[in-house]
Amino acid sequence: MNSSGVTESPHHRRKTFWDGVDASIDGMLQTENAEVISEVDTAEILNYLPDFKGQNALDLGAGIGRFTTELAKVAQHVTAVDISQSFLDQNQNNNKKFTNITYICKDVVQLDFPPGSFHFVFSSWILKYLTDEEVSQFISRVLSWLAPGGHFFFRESCFQSIGTVNQPGNPTIFRSLLYYSELLRSQNFRLLRAKNVQSYLQFQSAPNQVCFLAQRKDNDKVNDVHEMLRDRYSPQNIAIMEKIFASPWIYTGGEDTAKELFGNLQLRPAQRVLDVGCGTGNSAFFISRSYRAHVHGVDISVAAINLAIERQMALDKDLRKMVNFEIGDILEMNYEEGFFDIIYSRECFVYIANKPLLFSKLYRWLRPGGTVFFTDFLKGTSPPPSSFLDYLETIKPCFPMTFDSYKQALESEGFQNVITIDSGEEWMKILRNDLKIFESTREKFGSDVAFHDQMCDITAKKLEWIREKQLTLGIFRATK
Repeated sequence: MNSSGVTESPHHRRKTFWDGVDASIDGMLQTENAEVISEVDTAEILNYLPDFKGQNALDLGAGIGRFTTELAKVAQHVTAVDISQSFLDQNQNNNKKFTNITYICKDVVQLDFPPGSFHFVFSSWILKYLTDEEVSQFISRVLSWLAPGGHFFFRESCFQSIGTVNQPGNPTIFRSLLYYSELLRSQNFRLLRAKNVQSYLQFQSAPNQVCFLAQRKDNDKVNDVHEMLRDRYSPQNIAIMEKIFASPWIYTGGEDTAKELFGNLQLRPAQRVLDVGCGTGNSAFFISRSYRAHVHGVDISVAAINLAIERQMALDKDLRKMVNFEIGDILEMNYEEGFFDIIYSRECFVYIANKPLLFSKLYRWLRPGGTVFFTDFLKGTSPPPSSFLDYLETIKPCFPMTFDSYKQALESEGFQNVITIDSGEEWMKILRNDLKIFESTREKFGSDVAFHDQMCDITAKKLEWIREKQLTLGIFRATK
């Protein structure tokens, strides 16, 4: 509602706001130190994009042309769209040398393109200016504009405002990472990756700047591991597990076990750690807080990473900078060769069938002399009982290995000094303590008591399987 008492449309609010903003890098980014951030941010974002060489690209929220320029260097044709004519005029002036750019001054909700017009759609801070209904309709239209297999990249400010200049009348809506991810899924997109934008962490301690890369899904093929982990680590189940464990640590043994494991790693300040299957971020937070090391956490679970970034925002500014998180399948990730000093994981490799591909990637990402350190569930030496096989059915697909097969897989990819430790006896002590904690929290559960009782039952069965040598927990360490 304006000062005259007239209710303004969302389009009118957006148009009025952006027509009043200076067509400059400061105005476009709406942040302090915009010039400094822009250079680093541009390189980071370009590195996250798919290959669009020779393709038709749509640049939404193109502004003064920060990315229009880079897209036009590679794409066959770029359609640059912005709601502000003054921004587009500056964009056109900055890119006079290019003949493969078309400029359109429109609100994105007013756009209409034929189906399959683009191979790549690029969007900068558009969705936070749209209503929920407009966001849903817009993503549906992006899907129709994309050719089969086409990609959609967008970046948004999530959760709340951090590091931005609060200009009067800025009509932004801050949503969660989970909101956008679930909306993509419902609109037949496959979310490939999403992460904190590192440049905003570096310069502003702002974890809420998040970029997403999705692909139009043109078949009904389902990744069983992704679906299983999405369901197991739903927001509701994470909340229940934290209540059962009476802690944000939903790993066996909690923080005490983490302290013991990390104590063997000889972590040092400024080292770079890759946390595979980082969950809600507790290990990453612990490492950064205790050792001042930098941690990149990656996990398939959208809900877990959503919660990790939300909690990252509550840390002090220095600690926020030392951690960043990414949604994605580790087998589909590509990091710089020799970038990490340590790669760490807790009980997640069991869900990965292609161990050779996994270990070849980990080996490539480690610096020479770097360490891979992980724990995992293993087959014991005794034949498994029917109860154990039934349990595996409930968590499938999973691919438990033996000590020998793990050792062989590591050595085959070039790892040396492979150390294996059977931690079954120690695991039994930890599980007994976990079971006491679970039983003490039962009265808090109400309608969720069935989930609680199931956790208690499985924990009791694991104790039995370990005692009978049908299951164990392995600790592995190797160097490059």
